[in-house]
Amino acid sequence: MSAHGYTEDLLIERPAVELFRELGWATVSAFQEIFGPIGTLQRETSAEVVLLTRLQAALTKLNPQLPPEAITAATDQLARDRSAMLPAAANREVYELLKDGVQVSVPDRERGGEKIERVRVIDWDDAKRNDLLLVSQMTVTGPLYTVRPDLIGFVNGLPLVLIEFKKPGVSARAAFDENITSYKHPQNGVPALFWYNALIIASNGTQSRVGTITADWGRMSEWKRVESEDEPRRVSLEVMIRGTCEPARLLDLVENFTLFSGRKAGLVKILAQNHQVLGVNAAIRSLLMVRGGLTKPATLTPTPLPKVEGHYRGGLQFAGLVDRARRLRQQQTSAEEIAWELLRDRQLKGWKFRRQHQIGDYIPDFFCAEKMLVVEVDGEVHTSPVVTKKDTKRDAYLHSLGYTVLRFQNEFVINQPAAFLEQITSTKALPSTSGRGVGGEGNTPSPNGIGVFWQTQGSGKSFSMVFFSQKVLRKIPGNWTFVVVTDRRELDDQIAKTFKATGAVTQHEGDECHAQSGAELRELLSGNHRYIFTLVQKFSVPEVLSERPDIIVLTDEAHRSQYDTLAVNMRASLPRAMFLAFTGTPLIAGEERTREVFGDYVSIYDFQQSVEDGATVPLFYENRTPELHLTNPSLNEEIYELIEEAELSEEAEQRLETQLGRQYHIITRDDRLEKVAKDIMSHFLGRGFQGKAMVVSIDKATALKMYDKVRKHWLAEQERVEKELMKLTSFTESDPERVRFLNERLALKNTDMALIVSPAQNEIEQMVKLGLDILPHRKRMNAERLDEKFKDPDDPLSLVFVCAMWLTGFDAPSCSTIYLDKPMRNHTLMQTIARANRVYPGKHSGLIVDYANVFASLEKALAIYGAGKGGATPVRDKTELVNELAKAVDAVVAFCAEHGVKIAAIEAATDMEKVRLIGDAVDALISPDPLRKQFLGHERLVRTLFQAIKPDPAVLEFASKVYCLTTIADEIRLRTGGGEPVDISAVRAKVNELLDDSIAADGFTIQEGSDGRGVIDLAKIDFDKLAKRFKQSRKKNIDLERLKAAIRAQLDKLIRLNKTRADYLTKFEELIESYNSGSRTIQELFEELLIFTRTLNEEEQRHVREQLSEAELTVFDLLIRPGPELSEEEREEVKKVARQLLKRVKQALGFNWRQTAQGRAQVRLAIEDELDDGLPRAYTPELYQKKCSAVFEHLFESFQQADVA
Repeated sequence: MSAHGYTEDLLIERPAVELFRELGWATVSAFQEIFGPIGTLQRETSAEVVLLTRLQAALTKLNPQLPPEAITAATDQLARDRSAMLPAAANREVYELLKDGVQVSVPDRERGGEKIERVRVIDWDDAKRNDLLLVSQMTVTGPLYTVRPDLIGFVNGLPLVLIEFKKPGVSARAAFDENITSYKHPQNGVPALFWYNALIIASNGTQSRVGTITADWGRMSEWKRVESEDEPRRVSLEVMIRGTCEPARLLDLVENFTLFSGRKAGLVKILAQNHQVLGVNAAIRSLLMVRGGLTKPATLTPTPLPKVEGHYRGGLQFAGLVDRARRLRQQQTSAEEIAWELLRDRQLKGWKFRRQHQIGDYIPDFFCAEKMLVVEVDGEVHTSPVVTKKDTKRDAYLHSLGYTVLRFQNEFVINQPAAFLEQITSTKALPSTSGRGVGGEGNTPSPNGIGVFWQTQGSGKSFSMVFFSQKVLRKIPGNWTFVVVTDRRELDDQIAKTFKATGAVTQHEGDECHAQSGAELRELLSGNHRYIFTLVQKFSVPEVLSERPDIIVLTDEAHRSQYDTLAVNMRASLPRAMFLAFTGTPLIAGEERTREVFGDYVSIYDFQQSVEDGATVPLFYENRTPELHLTNPSLNEEIYELIEEAELSEEAEQRLETQLGRQYHIITRDDRLEKVAKDIMSHFLGRGFQGKAMVVSIDKATALKMYDKVRKHWLAEQERVEKELMKLTSFTESDPERVRFLNERLALKNTDMALIVSPAQNEIEQMVKLGLDILPHRKRMNAERLDEKFKDPDDPLSLVFVCAMWLTGFDAPSCSTIYLDKPMRNHTLMQTIARANRVYPGKHSGLIVDYANVFASLEKALAIYGAGKGGATPVRDKTELVNELAKAVDAVVAFCAEHGVKIAAIEAATDMEKVRLIGDAVDALISPDPLRKQFLGHERLVRTLFQAIKPDPAVLEFASKVYCLTTIADEIRLRTGGGEPVDISAVRAKVNELLDDSIAADGFTIQEGSDGRGVIDLAKIDFDKLAKRFKQSRKKNIDLERLKAAIRAQLDKLIRLNKTRADYLTKFEELIESYNSGSRTIQELFEELLIFTRTLNEEEQRHVREQLSEAELTVFDLLIRPGPELSEEEREEVKKVARQLLKRVKQALGFNWRQTAQGRAQVRLAIEDELDDGLPRAYTPELYQKKCSAVFEHLFESFQQADVA
């Protein structure tokens, strides 16, 4: 930090240091560091980032058997200069030394010669044996500059942890953007500090994020829980520090939850997120219990009683509340009596309900054991804070046992009994939210089942597999082999690529260890392989393949229908293996076999939690269903299954059209597909965030048709744009902004699209019969790595057409839009929409565009798979995004108004006026720093939401304000070094592109209207008309204020450009004061102001008459006001001086010239020389000195450097 604020130190840094001390760290302040052997840190210079004395001492302690030369050699390797390496590569090299030790060559005193020894750098098993030091305010010098990070955490003398703070009220992102990012800069920062870094934390006390050296802000993650998934989630610096920097947890993160993944864009360092660490460690604990034959810890799950005892409490052993349950039965409310009459005696679906049934320490109103369902009927008392708190605690307990809890108000049960029953029955397919499974009473899980690892799609499930397996291999003794099982070839390839990219397996191992048959799987299992990849279909016969006890089967989406029988076969084929199921969606009714094979949940991280934590982006839904659409509710179970299997089975695809009948012909009708294709083309090109997109069709033939139709409309739009461009550029007076817009639209020329479908026998002939040509597509699919091209954000392949491939297990973070034109349901639907939920820079959210009317299915799927424990739906209607934008715009407009920036006035201005007002706004919001950061934070949110909503017509309402705000922000970013040059003249044209004429902001022009309202353009004023209109106005005060505001703004601009114009401001204030004192009427003042406006307009154009630029005119005025009497010839001489002076001074203006005595002296000398050589003799020596000082003062205030005025 360049300046360390008292508030930041007192409220954040000091408490953080105290917490580190509590956790076992030694702490020291280096704010006034003394250098040298007996100094604060024993550093020789501030350029050292490794505390060598501490490093050598730690290595000696951890390696007592090694000679001093081994310690010295290891120290040299760790501290060597890596500036020639890329930062991530240097970091990986150091990480490998930390994790596996440093190989050194030492003398072999017994046998002679040399021998290799490995020097242990960190004791990973006993955190207390390491030297942990937290240093605050340590200066670190890089190639050019010196920085002072807030906190650096050293482990054995190596800087593994970097923490930056901002004071409360300033976003934690500012700590990342301004400090951490600058520290990482290869020239301006301190790159050596990041060769060793394990994790980076940015915090303002309430907001905290953690990440690695390669993470942008979007990849920095929150840390909301410390020890378990069950604890309340809290966002605070304390939770962050306890969760990541408590010594044992820090070492666990570094050793077992850090990966490096090679990607096209370069090496990426990955730190596990909070949910991954908690989930994997829970799975490890479960593995240890299963392996050791131990009984799992007692849970709150009730155990079945013998049948003779189980009559009253549904076979559940609890005691203590029987009498209370009986009293509650006798005191039922009228609503409870009605509910009981509706539920008793198996009247509802044959389900057995009990009333006032004891579960643990609670007595729910109604209970159904077979459906794991609790129904509560509540009165008004349940709305009080005290009772609500108790209900929340009680519901959490019931959820922890696997029950679904439904709550109804008394009035609802009494007035809508049918709806009451319907809502209960609709929960039949709801998952257990507890993590205890859905098997119901008597459903016994496998003794070899590690559990079910449910972490929602997009939250890093594949990386969790790698973290789990790598930690087992490193920390649990055994000759482990992991059998990674999927149900589709592309998923098999995808997950193998993840293991290869992270180095868990080598490229050769990954290629060699794919089992193509049961026999090959048996052979691989008999060898010494750490990983084997295979498909679940290889377990079609329940024959024993291996009886090894050190096999762990990891399955992906193990509860899909393909696993039903095959999962049982897996257990029979590997009778002594252990099983862990990874899934992105929870288990539901009908999937009990999954629990039988794999066991209970070991981790739950649902869709809603993932969005709340920022592990995935929120998803929004937009229905664009054409008039002809599929009526999904009429589809039966068999047809849905057929749709899901259509691409998996050629026979199923052939049956699809017959079985679906009329509905199939509706959704595949040519005229309907034309409408959808044209809309996709228009929507895709009109989006704000230009992420990649997928078009999902009902089958292979329809996907190919959609490709052809979108392509046709694509080419037609390209031709239309090129014709309009040619027409516009054929005339000298073309619209430059329209030309620019059309040129941007021509990006479609470089946009690539592709068909992605699985191969099948005779597909070419089948497509030919339908009038389709799949051959060029199949050739391309075989010849190119289209999956890699689509994942690469820089590759032009941006739109793909699919029907089943890539809908599960495919990770392309830049994909932001799913065009859904296929009936889908349940986890297949959830998997599909999750393709758009990955985090990516600049991506606020994913969008599901629905053409197949899947809304009802989506609601049901979300209720089953997506809703969090609080019941919130993670996929929201796009109108909510519009509402968020409206609130964000109102907030930033109010914020600007508080600081003197009237956004509405800027909207209303014409081009020249816009430039002036935007300049004023920039001046008002660019400083001080906290003000600028707040404004840019507001604007960033508005811009992101606006881009996320486009091309929805709803943006038209906000477009003018948004473009105004983004132009101001871009100009601010430019002036503070954070953006590209801004073309302010483009604002009006951008607005006109989006806005209807009735909304267009033409500025201060007279608008005819019944209410007599109008706004004024000072540059193009019709004075007679305005005066007449003012006489007729019913709101003279408002009109006067508008004119006064416009004059003030214009005066401000004129005087800021040229201080000699201050007399105009004096005149204006005198006019206003005369009105305030009663010397003039409002009509008289208005007329005087109109005259004054003419004068201002003349002054604004004076530089043209004088044949000078505005900057030259300012210097000219400084030289003649005040000045001697000059002839016309002498005036021309002064003009020449003004021109020459600016040219010469700009040459003298160097970088930061104002901050150096030499720079200032050069500028002053240039001024003195030019004025001495060029001013007429009328200027006395005394006046000459005054003019030199006046010009220097002006340049010092106005010019930071040659091109910045």
